Amino acid sequence: MYIEFNALGLSFCAEVKASRFIPASVCGLPENSYPAEGGEIEEWEVLDVLIDGAEPIDALFLLNSTSADQIEQAAYEAIAAYQPDYDDFDYDF
Repeated sequence: MYIEFNALGLSFCAEVKASRFIPASVCGLPENSYPAEGGEIEEWEVLDVLIDGAEPIDALFLLNSTSADQIEQAAYEAIAAYQPDYDDFDYDF
C-alpha cells in the first residue's frame, strides 16, 4: 500500500508493507471465535516526491541530503497516524 505525506513543503509517497491481516471471527460458539490478527507495519520506504501535475520524481536525491532525517520523521509520523482500510491488506481465511 502507499501513503502520501508532506515534509519540507513537498509531498512524498511511501510504500508500506504490512503483515497479513486475519479478520476476527465473532459468531458461533466462543471456542470458535478469535480476535483479528496482523496488519502491523513491517517495513516502509520513501519512494517519490510528488509535484502537482508532474510525473513522480525519485526521492533518493533528497534522502541522501541533510534533509533526510526530517523526511524520515514525517514519513514515520504519517505511517503511525494512518488508519488502514482493511481492503489494503492480504487476508488469510
